Amino acid sequence: MPLKKNKKSGEELRRIIESYKITILQGTPTTFKLLLKSGWDATTSLKKAFSTGEALPQEVAKGILSTGVELWDLYGPTEATIESTLCQIENSNDISIGRPLSNMRLHVLDESYQPVPIGALGELYIAGDGLAKGYLNQPELTEERFIRITNQPLQEQVIYKTGDIVRFSTNGMLYYYGRNDHQVKVRGYRIELEEIEHVLKNYQNITDCCVSAETSASGNIELKACIISGSVQPDLQEIQLHLKKYLPAYMIPSSFYQRAELPLLPNGKIDRKLLFTNGEYLTAKIDKHENTNETEKQIMHIWEEVLGKAASGMERTFFDEGGSSLLIPELQNKFIQQFPDLRIRLVDFFKHTTIRAQAAWIEKESLAAGRKVSKPIASTISEKDTESVEIIETQLRKDLRINYRTLVP
Repeated sequence: MPLKKNKKSGEELRRIIESYKITILQGTPTTFKLLLKSGWDATTSLKKAFSTGEALPQEVAKGILSTGVELWDLYGPTEATIESTLCQIENSNDISIGRPLSNMRLHVLDESYQPVPIGALGELYIAGDGLAKGYLNQPELTEERFIRITNQPLQEQVIYKTGDIVRFSTNGMLYYYGRNDHQVKVRGYRIELEEIEHVLKNYQNITDCCVSAETSASGNIELKACIISGSVQPDLQEIQLHLKKYLPAYMIPSSFYQRAELPLLPNGKIDRKLLFTNGEYLTAKIDKHENTNETEKQIMHIWEEVLGKAASGMERTFFDEGGSSLLIPELQNKFIQQFPDLRIRLVDFFKHTTIRAQAAWIEKESLAAGRKVSKPIASTISEKDTESVEIIETQLRKDLRINYRTLVP
């Protein structure tokens, strides 16, 4: 067994395999990914590879199979004595976690602990001789995860709630579709983070990624993506265009963070707490000599206050910059402070979505009103300016009746 420090170095791990003529290796997909990057090929002594601990990505399986090594995918939680299923992978386009090991039983159930039809998604529950009795000195957690069953169809006394979403195929093979706890709710939509990651990994310059739901400075939940692209500098706008081909707007991450590699825990799994450290956020390529007038500069300043980051250009939409419909009332409030003499409605922000378009709209309204465009940037609304407050409240009541799903791009 190699030392922990050697597990994080593909070159060192490869040297150990070659020095000791290792023929069987069990590790996480992350470990095998490091090994593949080190130049591992068919000339090494390895004959069998057992992948466990994480879902086996298609590109990792393809890389391992290309070396001629026999590949097996193992699945199982610690609560069921580490491994519960086994499957030999012969085609990287068909990755299953297989069938249960001897004396283990698997059930795919709905929220009422009833079996789902073959082919339908459900949560995986495990029973059998390998099941633990519970968690030491944690009776509440034991009761929550080790479910005592009374309904007869299962014919089990206790089943373990894995939190994993799976389905049975017609030939009895089990397929893994992610975690229940990786399912998040953003802007009222329930989202599978793995679905976004799958589309991102299919982009030509991204070798690995991890998507997370984070709380923004304004208190809203937003999607952020950590991406790995090696020495290639990916283009933010091209990535967003790629995602828009396959995903709805509410599933597009608001920001993209580039690192040299994903941070790992000692067990080889991704350390999600460190995803957005030791790297940098991608920004859109903009023309440094792009002409901007005073109104555009003022609106850009407002955007940056609301978004909590620098705006990328005059022609990018508020939504492309990471904004959402939930931030529109805050944007409206800032506009009312900046342009107090103009009538500013929520719906206007869906009609005019770029800085340039909003500046043209403000200047047109100002010209029609025959007044100055704005006050200085530093000015703020007075606490006793109740008229402006009433405008916000009245407009919110009116405009929030709009079906924003048909308006947001």
